[in-house]
Amino acid sequence: MSGPPLESNYTLDKYVGFNIDEFRDNGSFAGQCIKRLEGQLQKNDNATTAEIINGLVGRWGRKVAGKARGISYDLCSKYCGRDHIKTVFNFETFSSGATNYLLPWLALTSQLPFEMGNYAVASNTMAFCYAVGSPMIVTYSLMVTILNQYWLRKKFSFLEDPDRPLSATSKNARIFLQEIQQVPLRLSQEDGSLASLVVLPENTQWWEKLKTSIRLTRRGVTLSLVAQMLVAVSCFALTVVAAFLSGIGNVTQALALSSGSLWIWLIPVVCGWIAVGTQTDHSTIVGALKRDMAKVASTGGTATMKPSPSCDINTFKIRSSTGPKDITHLVQLETMAQKQTAFQVPRPGALLRSLTRSPSAYGTLHLENRTTEVPDCFGCSVAGDEKQKGATFNYARIFTWSNVVNHLHDALETTTTNMERGSKLNSQEVSSNKLNSNNLSILKYCGLAINSANGTRIEPKNISEYPPWSSLDSRIYSRMICAIFMALYVQWGTTGAALIIAILTEVRGLGCRSGSYILYASLSTLSFLMLFASSIFSHAAMLRHEAIQREKVAGNFVSAKRISPMAPTSWPTFFRVSSVITRISGRAIVVANTIWILLSSMWELTGFYDNCWCDSTYLSKGSAGWVDLFVTKAAMASEARAPWAGGVLLNVFVVVSSLTVFALYCRGNRN
Repeated sequence: MSGPPLESNYTLDKYVGFNIDEFRDNGSFAGQCIKRLEGQLQKNDNATTAEIINGLVGRWGRKVAGKARGISYDLCSKYCGRDHIKTVFNFETFSSGATNYLLPWLALTSQLPFEMGNYAVASNTMAFCYAVGSPMIVTYSLMVTILNQYWLRKKFSFLEDPDRPLSATSKNARIFLQEIQQVPLRLSQEDGSLASLVVLPENTQWWEKLKTSIRLTRRGVTLSLVAQMLVAVSCFALTVVAAFLSGIGNVTQALALSSGSLWIWLIPVVCGWIAVGTQTDHSTIVGALKRDMAKVASTGGTATMKPSPSCDINTFKIRSSTGPKDITHLVQLETMAQKQTAFQVPRPGALLRSLTRSPSAYGTLHLENRTTEVPDCFGCSVAGDEKQKGATFNYARIFTWSNVVNHLHDALETTTTNMERGSKLNSQEVSSNKLNSNNLSILKYCGLAINSANGTRIEPKNISEYPPWSSLDSRIYSRMICAIFMALYVQWGTTGAALIIAILTEVRGLGCRSGSYILYASLSTLSFLMLFASSIFSHAAMLRHEAIQREKVAGNFVSAKRISPMAPTSWPTFFRVSSVITRISGRAIVVANTIWILLSSMWELTGFYDNCWCDSTYLSKGSAGWVDLFVTKAAMASEARAPWAGGVLLNVFVVVSSLTVFALYCRGNRN
């Protein structure tokens, strides 16, 4: 037998405890939910009325006798669930959100380093996904590039001293080296031109022209960059001001603040790439290397031999500044003007040909007869991102770039030492060989050649593309560790600011928005770990492949175990498979994460997250959650002021501190 009918009121005002006209907005999920609940009250059913009254809750989800501010999750899901209220799209919210934070940030991504070429659509798209899908990757590449330049300036500081005989050449070489990190550059001993570029004074002008060409094509501060940066920063600043002046505590304003915080990493990263300096296109480096003719000592060696018709006899002054006065040695060499071949950018699927020896103990040195192909696994290149042009992929080139720097620095240092000691070029005859070389005594003078085992000739050193682990010093690993910490700081610092605002805005807890931010940052970190591991596995695989190929060509093939006693014969296969699998996994994650953050941003703007499950922070509270429907502006403001201020201040701190670190380490890279 049913009890007496409850006193019915077709509106919620009496049960909530105050007038709720301001919340009856059909353009919002809360307004439509209130309309649904009042529609149930109109049925004048005791059970339904009692259920609604019992579902009214206060701030912490507890039942209240006075003023209510929301309803329980169970009540919301029963009367305002997806089967009753579809996604509520509000064009005003969509347009203001899109123009205030989404579109300006997306426009700013065009200033990221996409220097793969106008027709490299796939590579440029992947670079975009690397940046947006994993800010950790692009920040790590940036920090590695900055630290590499800082280390390079310190390494060359001694050689660039004005008192050193090769100070001008060393400085130009250093500027060139710091600009080439975005391409997979290699040193080649193919015709011995590297030694001529280092030793012969006539090539000082070649280095000067190379430096000038590189600097002319360096990306600088453009009007489009300034405009896009100002728009993005201004929109975020205006959003912050508007939030604290008129909309503090409002969920829509919280959406704009937290989502803008998620993209604010673009400011320090874009500014950092401009400060570190990248080329406008990867082809500018190759063009600069091929633009001017260099003087290269031709086959034959001394001036006592009959020169070729295309060669010149030149007298070079090798100066020594040691002793009581300068001593100048006059050296005559047969030289010819030609395009340099010391610096090469091999095609993505090939390795440079290495110097090998014929099977006999003192056999002839020669180049491989063919170009060694990069191995593949599952149809994918084992070399991976190391062979990809573009600054975004600098993270995978730290070993090979450092190898080029060390070889060139050692050649310049050895030449400087020999000049200061007054050492003369060794005019020792060179035995016949198939290598298209010049007088190899020049290579020995700069340390790129040594005496043979029997002491009868000079043999050039082979310069491998991939440096062995034993040749890598601890400073490389310290730079990598510092770059990882910086990438974590930027990624989770900006995500943390977004989480503070999203989680601590009522209803407090882990909801759809904050959950999507954590998922985005977690996938970004996971993809970084995958791609970072891939670069390590790739280097190990290519190192062993290069050693095995060299032994094969020499006719003295040995197993991988003999090449590296620490490695079993199965390791080359393990490294190949691991490098490809981790790279495919990392790329799949960054593409999926890019789609996710764009899709999540659109869902926020279209009202997809405005539902009982998301608004009650079900991820953290479960069915014990509640949905705020009747919160006044004054209450929202007092509750949101502290977390919003904390999130904004954290954003500012992360951006300013990141910019400061980038600026401090970039000082001097344009000198």
